[in-house]
Amino acid sequence: MRRSHGRYRKPIAGNRGLGRLLRVIRARVERREAETRFRSLMANVPGVVFQWSRGPDGEIRIPFVSDSAATITGLSADEIVDNPRRLLGRIPRRDRIRLVESLQRSIRTLEPVTEDFVIERGAGGACWLRVISRPRKRTGRGILSDAVGLDITDRKVAEMTLQRSQGALNEKLTELHRTRARMESQSAMLMETARQLTEARDSAEQASRAKSNFLSNMSHELRTPLNAILGFSQMIREQTFGPVGSPKYRDYASNIHESGLHLLELINDVLDFAKVEAGKEQIRDEAIDVPEVIDSVLRMVEERAARAELTIEPRIPERLPRILADRRKIKQVLLNLLSNAIKFTGRGGTVTVNTWCSEGSGFIVQVADTGIGIALADIPTALGLFGQVDSAFNRRHEGTGLGLPLSKALVELHGGSLDLQSQPGVGTTVTIRLPAERIVRDPTATARAG
Repeated sequence: MRRSHGRYRKPIAGNRGLGRLLRVIRARVERREAETRFRSLMANVPGVVFQWSRGPDGEIRIPFVSDSAATITGLSADEIVDNPRRLLGRIPRRDRIRLVESLQRSIRTLEPVTEDFVIERGAGGACWLRVISRPRKRTGRGILSDAVGLDITDRKVAEMTLQRSQGALNEKLTELHRTRARMESQSAMLMETARQLTEARDSAEQASRAKSNFLSNMSHELRTPLNAILGFSQMIREQTFGPVGSPKYRDYASNIHESGLHLLELINDVLDFAKVEAGKEQIRDEAIDVPEVIDSVLRMVEERAARAELTIEPRIPERLPRILADRRKIKQVLLNLLSNAIKFTGRGGTVTVNTWCSEGSGFIVQVADTGIGIALADIPTALGLFGQVDSAFNRRHEGTGLGLPLSKALVELHGGSLDLQSQPGVGTTVTIRLPAERIVRDPTATARAG
């Protein structure tokens, strides 16, 4: 039994040594596995992990830096551990001062610190690094801080881009506010100008109405004494009550009569246009024969045309329908147009009167001459109130400049239009268009009230 017992003890002692060996081996394996896991973890951290310390001597050291430091800082882990100042030298001075001050404050207070700064990587350019550090005391060995540095370059670039965009947006908004203020100011000025213009327009319209009413009411006062002058001068010229003492007096009476007739024409134009402008002129429609009206006007101007040695050519087709219109006003329009054509056509010229009608174009009357003509730019002046185109020929003929605008107004009272086409040295053509609704299709049609 002793021998057996003695043989049994030796294996037990050997087993204990083997157990210790196995534990040592297992601890080393676990440590290596832990180191492998730690290195794997460090390799996958998006930044650099490191420790820094301040010993009792006050010296700052970096005992550990992960391998990713080379990618972010451009310095290997060994270079940083051997000489931490090389790392600080890659940080711009302003950021370096701020970082050191923050770390020193953290050492005093043991409070965590977070700082963003730029680090130069040499040929690799620069990057933004955010360092988060948590210090802790080590008994008898000063301060040790665990820290991580994160590459926030993309975020910083995005932030700066956003800031620039925000700055540009703020500038645009500021400019927009200024523009809005200017527009509001201009709008207020425009509204004030519009108000002033409205007041001026209303005042002008009121003055125009007062003028038109005055001229319209002056018809009797102006025409009555003028008719007396015309009547007495005609009686003297024709020696109705016997011969005058001297032939010169008869010539003077003839001059007075002609001047009176001219003055009467001017007054009639002014008064007629004043009535139209004041809205007092109305048309009295009746079925009229336009060729008959044209013949009547031609007889009135034939003596004037003969004195000017002009040829008047009426081109009027047979069997034209009658139209519903105001006979006196249509006659006045035609007289104005023919008088103008004769006045501004030189000796040997021709004045033509055309007329036709159709369902599409209505009833057309056209007066054309081979006179001096009007430049295209002067046509609006000729059709405007008191508009007379300035020319040496025109200055030799007196007038109010109301013939064309008055004719245009009278035609428009009938719902028609008056168009003027002209060319200097070629002549002028005035076209009157009356709407097709005014053409009388029933030959037995009677006059209707205007």
